[in-house]
Amino acid sequence: MKKTIAVAVLLFVLLSFGVGAAFAYSTYLPIVNYQATPTPTVDPNPISLPNGDFEQGHEVWNETSNLRDQIIISQDEFGVPVHGGEWAALMGINNNADEQLDQTVFVPPDHPYLSFWLWIISVDYCNYDFAYVYAGANKIDKHDLCYDHNTNQWVQKVYDLSAYSGQYIDLIISVETDPSNQSMIYLDDFEFQTSLNP
Repeated sequence: MKKTIAVAVLLFVLLSFGVGAAFAYSTYLPIVNYQATPTPTVDPNPISLPNGDFEQGHEVWNETSNLRDQIIISQDEFGVPVHGGEWAALMGINNNADEQLDQTVFVPPDHPYLSFWLWIISVDYCNYDFAYVYAGANKIDKHDLCYDHNTNQWVQKVYDLSAYSGQYIDLIISVETDPSNQSMIYLDDFEFQTSLNP
């Protein structure tokens, strides 16, 4: 009986030592709570503005320029590939330009986010040539058309117009350039979508 107790005590001591040694040389990894970042969803059914892709040429939009007749132009007159189709808009390009492209649009309650694509090309310094985006009388964006802000490609812009949901507004894009150094902005594919995600 004493022998059995002695063996049990010895085993207990050895096990305790082994466990202690194991803990002494163990490495513990932190617990990481991994959560996958959801992939932004693209609206499968955007609502195009009337002639938002400019494929109807000079229809719907009002084009105003102090220096040239047409803002909406075909691919043949473009310096870059259009974003889609054969037509797009080009504003600026000349010095001392004062131009405006506008139409009255309805902001759909279930698609209140305005999206369009732009491409900026400029050889000017910043703070001289500008493009503005208006919803009615409210300026919702200002683009400094200058060399430092050249996009070198089509870039999508999305604006939250939910404040105008269910209303008609005048959508206005205007450009002003100074007397020197050329700046221009190309525009294409205006549409309404369900979220700010491109």
